[in-house]
Amino acid sequence: MPVIPKSRRIEQDLDSITDPEDYAIAFFAASVKDPDRPKHCGQCLLGCAMQITLGLKEEHKALHSLDNRLLSKRQAFCSGSICFLTKERTSQQLSELLRRLDTCNCEITTDTIAMYHVHGSHTHDEHSPCSKACNHSSNQAMSLAHLLFDRLAGILRSSSLPKVSKRASHKRWPNGINDIIVDTPQILIDSVRQWNLLLPCPSALNFLAGALCICGRILAVTLTRSDTFLKHLIISVRSLCKRVRKRQVENATLPLPSLYNFFEAMTKQCPSHYYMGVWASNGGFQVEALRMFFDMIKLCRHPEFGGAHAFGTQERCDNAMAFFASLGSPVAYQMDHVPEDLEPKLWVASGMGDERDERLMWIMCEIKFLRRDTACCVPRCGKTFQEVGTGFKRCSGCRIVPYCSPKCQTKDWNDPVFPHKKTCVLVQRFLDAGKVSITGDGSSTNWVALVDKVAKSELMKDGELLEYLVSWSKTKNEIRSKDVHVQAMKRIVNVD
Repeated sequence: MPVIPKSRRIEQDLDSITDPEDYAIAFFAASVKDPDRPKHCGQCLLGCAMQITLGLKEEHKALHSLDNRLLSKRQAFCSGSICFLTKERTSQQLSELLRRLDTCNCEITTDTIAMYHVHGSHTHDEHSPCSKACNHSSNQAMSLAHLLFDRLAGILRSSSLPKVSKRASHKRWPNGINDIIVDTPQILIDSVRQWNLLLPCPSALNFLAGALCICGRILAVTLTRSDTFLKHLIISVRSLCKRVRKRQVENATLPLPSLYNFFEAMTKQCPSHYYMGVWASNGGFQVEALRMFFDMIKLCRHPEFGGAHAFGTQERCDNAMAFFASLGSPVAYQMDHVPEDLEPKLWVASGMGDERDERLMWIMCEIKFLRRDTACCVPRCGKTFQEVGTGFKRCSGCRIVPYCSPKCQTKDWNDPVFPHKKTCVLVQRFLDAGKVSITGDGSSTNWVALVDKVAKSELMKDGELLEYLVSWSKTKNEIRSKDVHVQAMKRIVNVD
């Protein structure tokens, strides 16, 4: 394996490398470390790598050599190779190349994930130094991205990608590749921000579902970046659901099977410690994820987009609805304790409700998330189970808020902003109204009336009760997010 060049004369050092795989790894790693690479290109590593390689070898000779050697020897399809293999090729030529790669079962490395997406959808300012290398028209970029997404979706569904951990990454990966792996989630974040261009493409969501699995595998290297990637991913999926309902996507039913695959990947394919470290430590993030599931439920229940027509078969539709209904929370099955009174039917039953009904549902979600706390909910305390050494006591009234000691409970009972002696009664009556609303036929149409009745009995104005509960639950969840995140990260185990 060649030593990664550190000098600025990268061209001369790389030109002596003959093996295409070694060459690909060396020049891509060099492009990451090159002090002269254009800063304003951000995460477009493809553009930087291409810029370095321009003029190194005759283009046609290099393309021919890499094509034949990769296809004949079945060597890894690395980032550097894709720079050559896709450079200024037409969609038809690329389609033929990908077909040949499928035939010979070539593998793909983790860092190439970003290259596929960025090469297909990235655009440059006309004055950018790497605009020449990425000079695609909108139609060409769209066609190319569709092909690449389809190719990548199939690869990500396989088990050929290596697992990465802090303990083993330096042993399993050549020099320079580990840096690329660390940067991959950030490139995926940038890709997700730009993916509205690709909404009509049904394989785009398959790509994102696969990318989620990859983020789970490299989690030991980069936890917080994966967290940010998921956050943008959730926003994008919610945007897609909204556009489908408003008929802003040409074939509105096409992405739904991919959405189903995406949800399945989110809840089943990531390691358990991933949820413990990211989802379970951030209440606000959990609520956003549940809102995304709720958007999908409403889409499935829509008379035009839902049912067997959306998912292809009635059996798959039934499985999808059972899957959504059983979730309750995307982390419930990963937690040590699942609240007994979590009502899965509520997520589906409220799917046909109005906007206010939806708001009530998510206030209930935020309140119930407090039951999964592993730290005291009193401000400026935040002691964890490990620090206290004993189980926490919950309020005997609402059975929601945990306290590490009677002293903290008394302090919260007389809190100047949200005194629990007042909040406890409001929370109990609000949750009781929610339970009553989903009895019988599962209809939630009387929920709003029940909550209004509770507000009037407490001499509160219209909407004042909901605002109070939102502010209270948000405050408690913020305390949880700050105090528990570090403890949750300590419980993460490496993926071998």
